[in-house]
Amino acid sequence: MVQQEVIIYTKRGDISSELLKKRFNREGVKYKEFDVSTDAEARKEMLELSGGQDIVPVVVMGERVLVGLESGR
Repeated sequence: MVQQEVIIYTKRGDISSELLKKRFNREGVKYKEFDVSTDAEARKEMLELSGGQDIVPVVVMGERVLVGLESGR
């Protein structure tokens, strides 16, 4: 089975982002991370994906977008 690409948008110091990354690492989920606190283009993408919500983490798995607390499910 091929793992779909996983992208996460995070903010430095955000506990939810840190917990999600720890979970993904523990479960062997490979992901590409963008820190929206230091990357203006990534922040713009995150806001578009989240419907304008300034909430992290935002997780993109294929066509699925999960915002905030629902991303930990």
